[in-house]
Amino acid sequence: MFRSFIGLLLWITPCMAEIIVVTDDGSGDYPTIQNAINAAVNGDVIELQPGTYKGSGNRDIDFKGKAVTVRGTDPNDPDVVAATIIDCQGTEVEPHRGFYIYRGEGVDSMVIGLTITNGCATRGGAIRCHETSPTIAFCNIVQNTAFLVDMSDGGAGIYCFLSNSLITDCRFIGNVAKGDADGGAIRCSYLEPRPMIRNCFLSGNRGDRGGGLFNFDGPVTNCVFVGNLAKYGGALHSCDGPISDCIITGNSAEGQGAMDFCNGPISGCLVSGNRATVWGGGGLGWCHTAIENCIITGNQAAVIGGGIYNSSAIARNCIIYGNSAGNCGGGVGLMNGEQLNLVNSIIWNNTAALGSQVGLREGSPGVSLTYCDVEGGKSAVYEYPDSSLVWGIGNIDADPCFVTAGYWNANGTPDDPSDDLWVNGDYHLKSEAWRWSSEVKQWTSDDVTSRCIDAGNPGTPLGEEPLTLDVDPLNHSGHNIRVDIGAYGGTAEASMPIHEWALAADLNNDGRVSLEDLAAQASDWQETADEQPGDLDWNRTVDINDLLILTEDWLKRTIWS
Repeated sequence: MFRSFIGLLLWITPCMAEIIVVTDDGSGDYPTIQNAINAAVNGDVIELQPGTYKGSGNRDIDFKGKAVTVRGTDPNDPDVVAATIIDCQGTEVEPHRGFYIYRGEGVDSMVIGLTITNGCATRGGAIRCHETSPTIAFCNIVQNTAFLVDMSDGGAGIYCFLSNSLITDCRFIGNVAKGDADGGAIRCSYLEPRPMIRNCFLSGNRGDRGGGLFNFDGPVTNCVFVGNLAKYGGALHSCDGPISDCIITGNSAEGQGAMDFCNGPISGCLVSGNRATVWGGGGLGWCHTAIENCIITGNQAAVIGGGIYNSSAIARNCIIYGNSAGNCGGGVGLMNGEQLNLVNSIIWNNTAALGSQVGLREGSPGVSLTYCDVEGGKSAVYEYPDSSLVWGIGNIDADPCFVTAGYWNANGTPDDPSDDLWVNGDYHLKSEAWRWSSEVKQWTSDDVTSRCIDAGNPGTPLGEEPLTLDVDPLNHSGHNIRVDIGAYGGTAEASMPIHEWALAADLNNDGRVSLEDLAAQASDWQETADEQPGDLDWNRTVDINDLLILTEDWLKRTIWS
């Protein structure tokens, strides 16, 4: 994951570039890194031999506005990166960082394959980017510090101001934004332009808000956040760019253990084993966005919303499983004016004193659920007198039949839940026809079929769900006609049911097509909108063509009914 670029050396060593060699004993082409940059011209590469670089000229490094690359000898080799160290030797009394890049540099100014440690500054303990957009790749940003003088201070690893920096394939470990400073690993100020972070690993970082990232408005892709700590938002706080395909696990905060105030679309993420130790949102809190194809599992909240707390959003094709809250809403907990729409999702095996699956406290307009699999059905939803539950069409209460479910491991101390570890499961849906095996990376079959397969909103297009498979090109075993409920619905790893398991026009998911389905379709007649249950041909309008599809299924029954 972290050493994945093809042709990396060609990328960081432009043709015809001069390579300037620097050694930690000063015996290279120039005695310090800064001397080498001063002598370089655009396109040159300053290559640091393995060693530890300290002192004046080897910290607080200034690119001087030049498009040069400062790199180790082999960014592809983690051992070489770990052995090529810029030791900033910074303290609050005598602050120093690795790089201060502030002269309008762009993506051709690069820091690659280095370990930067012991930086200490108000903004950017390791690297500060001020109105510049360098490329930072294959670096270890380790045990740097930011301390607070002004409320805009923070970013113990990297601080970005009006920056489009690309931060890729880096490791941020043990960086601390002290006191009330924000952004243990990275803090950004001003939301235009937007940096990008991808393929990064962030662990053991700490800040007041955002143990990993704070105020990050660019895309966050394919990153791992583990064991980060904050007062609010253990992993991410105030991140409004798209967050996709990330693993966010084992983070902790007083409120919102994993993500807080993240208002860009969140998709394809695993949010597991995070804790809100004082209040709500073991997983996500105050996220006003679309949450799609996410697995939110094994998160804990001291009071409310074990999985999701106070988020005015739509959660589509998600799995909310095995979360817990001390008081209300084991899976989802809402209050104070927030409203959540749950669609094509599984809410199962969550626990709380009030509303094991969903809890609505004072001030919550409510929650709507359509085409969801909810353990215990409506009885598992707690409604405060001034809240509102919209129990929509197509909901079911049936064992989702996961391949393996996640669980809490007591870690050898059954009497001490504070050190328990969440063990993730495999949440693909079992099928007697075809289901994707994450273990062997091929299609396989089971001895049962999940009711969640082909039970999603009939008006939701299949997306990337396969119509045929190489192992069964003629669909002898089964075929997809509707989107699945759960995190793999609409994706290339959606399970495929056996024949006659589902009916396209079974709008209410009771296993037959009857007057109730006709009435549901008629209620939206001639309406134009996305994902209407009666829109069986997916053209955004409920019309005569959809009625014809319903008549083809008229009075048919599924084999499970």
